[in-house]
Amino acid sequence: MQVKHRFFIIIYGMTTQADSISLKKSLSLDGHLLLTLGLSIFAIAPLLYPGYFQTHSGFIPLWSINRLRENLADLSWLPVLTPFDPWRSGGLLPYYLAALLPATSLNALKLVSALGILAGSSGLYLWLKSWLGQQGATIAALVYTYAPFTIATLYVRGAWGEAFFWGILPWALLAATYLVGQPKIGFTIIAAGFWAGLGLSQLGLSLWAFLLLVVMLLIFHRSQVWRPAIAAGAGLIVAGLLIFPRLIHAIQPSPFKFSQHLVYPAQLLSPFWGYGLSQPGWEDGLSLSLGLAALGLTILSFSIWRGGPDRRPWLFAGLALFSGLASLTLGGWIWRIPGLNYLLTYPWQLLGFATLGLAVMAGVGFWLDERLRSLPIFGAVILFVLLPVYPNLEAQYITFIPDEPQAIYGQNEILLLSHAFFVDNPDASADANAEDRYLPVTGETYFGPISTLHLQVRWQAVAQPGQDYKIFAHLIGEGGQLISQVDIFPQNGARPTGTWLPGEIIEDTYTFKMASLKAPKPAQVWLGFYDEASLERLPALGDDEGRAFLDVR
Repeated sequence: MQVKHRFFIIIYGMTTQADSISLKKSLSLDGHLLLTLGLSIFAIAPLLYPGYFQTHSGFIPLWSINRLRENLADLSWLPVLTPFDPWRSGGLLPYYLAALLPATSLNALKLVSALGILAGSSGLYLWLKSWLGQQGATIAALVYTYAPFTIATLYVRGAWGEAFFWGILPWALLAATYLVGQPKIGFTIIAAGFWAGLGLSQLGLSLWAFLLLVVMLLIFHRSQVWRPAIAAGAGLIVAGLLIFPRLIHAIQPSPFKFSQHLVYPAQLLSPFWGYGLSQPGWEDGLSLSLGLAALGLTILSFSIWRGGPDRRPWLFAGLALFSGLASLTLGGWIWRIPGLNYLLTYPWQLLGFATLGLAVMAGVGFWLDERLRSLPIFGAVILFVLLPVYPNLEAQYITFIPDEPQAIYGQNEILLLSHAFFVDNPDASADANAEDRYLPVTGETYFGPISTLHLQVRWQAVAQPGQDYKIFAHLIGEGGQLISQVDIFPQNGARPTGTWLPGEIIEDTYTFKMASLKAPKPAQVWLGFYDEASLERLPALGDDEGRAFLDVR
């Protein structure tokens, strides 16, 4: 029992009075903690660029923060333009943190995202430093921070609630397990607070984290399982009570068949990096790799450890193995258990726990072999962790940030972000660039009997459209007459709507010819989508005939 008790004493760097190590000392800043935080700056670097970055969530987080700031007292507030599920959706905590910050919505979102990244690296370091040593804890924290799955969660999927979950997870585990050695009411409240924050970031994943905590307690200190488990459970109950009254009627299983989105073993090892979606089968558009550094250093640790008498590494190796298998086609049977498909959107979301297990295993070698702790090797391993993932930190940057969508089509399926009208510049030379060839339409623009009007638009899909829609654009005169019309696939067929990725911005231009000498002055363009085969229009918010009304001005 003493060995089991010391597992929590050592692994979390937290001790009882008998160990004569204070909490203050355990949490004090040291050189390697500062090094860990400093090296995490590369994961934050994309947030330092001006403007925004293109992700699957598009501008929805920014618009949701704006709306929340206008309705902070509204306890029924939910993120805009996207279905919100109490279990599977990114939680409310990051939104409220951003809304309360004295910064623009964009900067607030970036600050909260950076906080999550730094929380993950520092929390894991403090969790492990008294077991793995400072060097081992640093390597584990960096592997966790720079795992491809972690990077893709924020910078590809734009799942910033889930990204924040992975950031505070080490702190939630640390706070709960500290109660083994310090069963005091104050620490119990703190632990419950961390777990409430975890649940308010991603409730479904939090239940898996709670299962991990209980397993650790049962294996290593069964006699004191109750206080940490009750603290964590109470925190999750508080989170549930804050979320469920808003949407108890909206609880639904995942819209995706888990059997079609299980990962193939090759994908866990693949160097592929992409900005696409999870697709049925193995040709996913985003990386689901566990990472070269995580796998390589885990193999190194196993070669040194060789299944020795210390059982602690088995726990984290088992965590990585179970989470990985549950995401693979080999583990598809797990998802036949009733109710599990209510907790996650995709089965491969458990790869975050595999990342956690591999990160700990990556640091085990430094605990076992002091030669790895020498500066040249330690520095080389840091480079080994950072360099493979560094090219993936080049996010898809955009400087255009609309205040709100100008039109919404389908079931929040396609957004019109912006539009502008232009006419030909009669003074432009034949070799003039695009900016000089056109003049923006103003209230003083003269439309002659034979004129050309150009409409430039920016589209964005909230969810990938299920088919290839055709665009209709009708130029309407002041008296309601049809002057000219365009029926065309996006970008003249080069980018059909079925290929639009969520969050991707599609720019397009539609040209109207006014060839009649009796053509009335243009007043509006009616813009929308329809199915070419059935001629059925995609619904538009506010208009039964699927039209957005754009004033020509």
